Amino acid sequence: MKSKILFLILYVCITATTYAETYIYKGKSTYFGDILFTWDGKYLYKGKSTYFGDIIFTWDGTYLYKGKSTYFGDIISTWDGNYIYSGKSTYFGDILMTWDGNYIYKGKSTYFGDILYT
Repeated sequence: MKSKILFLILYVCITATTYAETYIYKGKSTYFGDILFTWDGKYLYKGKSTYFGDIIFTWDGTYLYKGKSTYFGDIISTWDGNYIYSGKSTYFGDILMTWDGNYIYKGKSTYFGDILYT
């Protein structure tokens, strides 16, 4: 479950084109009480918050960092435009997901059965 949440967060970070606050809700809800995360283009916050202490991840366009950090040791994943890698890596064996512009696939795949997100 934790890895699926990370993938969802990466997806939102990569595909969000606006830097206005974006909310991620539980299930199909748009109810205020069901907001899980707030995204502002750089930070992902817990719930409906933009408070410094609620930052979960920092995104700089290439790296996703743990918390409010841009420290090398806090890199969770790397994005090169096509692939999402584990940690600070662009090694073939570290590919977590593939992005083709429409879908995010599991691993280094573009097979229909490996689609994780649309």
